[in-house]
Amino acid sequence: MRVRHQRAAQALGVTVESDGEFWGWAGRTLGAPARTAADAPVWLRLVAEREEKASGKLWTGAVDAQRAFGDLDGHRPALVGLYDETEDGTAYRAELSVRVGAPVLSTTPVLGQDLGLPATWWAELAETLHRLAMSAPTDRIAIRPQCMARAIPQFVGIPAPEVTSWAPAHGDLH
Repeated sequence: MRVRHQRAAQALGVTVESDGEFWGWAGRTLGAPARTAADAPVWLRLVAEREEKASGKLWTGAVDAQRAFGDLDGHRPALVGLYDETEDGTAYRAELSVRVGAPVLSTTPVLGQDLGLPATWWAELAETLHRLAMSAPTDRIAIRPQCMARAIPQFVGIPAPEVTSWAPAHGDLH
């Protein structure tokens, strides 16, 4: 993955910074801060998948979101480059995005403590997510009903509510 990540950086004309790499679930993704030739801060994320599975929402999510929303008035890092490569039955996709200047709120997918963020921060997040939900028809499913029926009782200790309607929502805020 490191070799492929570096190859993608060269193909996209960026230099990966030495201050950290970030691995995703099961080593399937590798991301790192980088800089363009004009010294603009960017983020380079590489994902690997078996060639026959390199499609669908997990593969095209960043491109689909860029087409649908752009940078959401500065609330979403714009996708500025893409590089695909396939070798020995494995497909690699590198996504180059504008780097977010805000600090990391949690180093894990679970927010484990109160961050003391102002009410305006949460209101702005809620408004942005509402805009997404109202303007983005989708057939994607982040959480299946079967998972909710199993997980809500297990982790919350109450029966899962009956779902009477569905709306688009962001399934991955980190």
